[in-house]
Amino acid sequence: MNYIENTKAAIAFMEALPDESVDLSDYRQTPWVDASRPCGSVACLGGWVAVMPHFQKLGVHPSRTGMPQMKNAHGEVLGALSVSIRLFDNAWLFSARSPAGEWYGGASDREVAIHRLKEHLKDLEKNE
Repeated sequence: MNYIENTKAAIAFMEALPDESVDLSDYRQTPWVDASRPCGSVACLGGWVAVMPHFQKLGVHPSRTGMPQMKNAHGEVLGALSVSIRLFDNAWLFSARSPAGEWYGGASDREVAIHRLKEHLKDLEKNE
């Protein structure tokens, strides 16, 4: 799995979304119409990953509740935490906002998600 490529794809997709389309507290709040046209859909980073074409090509799909899922080599369904580790080598990217320990400022949830991804990308590139 190419973690750097996956992280860059997620950054590009999230940067194209309007702020109001991202809510870190829920995988999905509204029905999906089409990932390329958010049409008012609201989701966290994990919810958006579940419908991003880049990740769907890798076998990711949304659960009934919008949580990202994919199958492992044995055909077992992996949930959001395992998907985050498999795609990004990071277990916390899909997390909701926590009250301590993370930069927020006056940032929107979309900006927080992008910030997390960019910081993770720096770490990946530094350790390459």
